[in-house]
Order: sequence, then structure tokens, then C-alpha cells
Amino acid sequence: MNTEIELKLPPIYKRLGKECYLDPIRKKLIYITPEETVRQEVISYLLEVLKVPEEMLVVEQYLSHYGINTKKRADIVIHSLI
Repeated sequence: MNTEIELKLPPIYKRLGKECYLDPIRKKLIYITPEETVRQEVISYLLEVLKVPEEMLVVEQYLSHYGINTKKRADIVIHSLI
């Protein structure tokens, strides 16, 4: 049994001669890197397979936003809709 899921990556555009994804959450072009491809696959899985509403997702959020004293960021945060 093949349980592999075919994830859709966002559209690809060129900016300054480099390929970029049009990030569906940040609504901006992001240069394609291996890390960004994985992030976009996870976003696609959350949106398409788990049906997490787009408005619940935040990408590249500083942890200081949540009261954590650091300059680090979270790749993806899922907020509740409460």
C-alpha cells in the first residue's frame, strides 16, 4: 500500500534571477532553499491534509512575540481560533 501524500508546493516566480516560492501565509516571495522547501511542504500538509485554516498559521515568528526572551524564531506557529 502506497501511503505517500503528494504535496503541492506554492507557485514559483523569479526575483532578481533567482527562483522564489509565493508563500501562501506570508503573502510574499521567498527564495527557494532546501529549508524553505521543507517549510512549504509542512505548510501544504497543514493546509491541504489536516485542513488547518490559513488564518491560524504564522510563519517565521519571533519567539519574543510570545514573551520568550530570545531573538530566535519559530518556523511555523499554529494559533487557536479562540
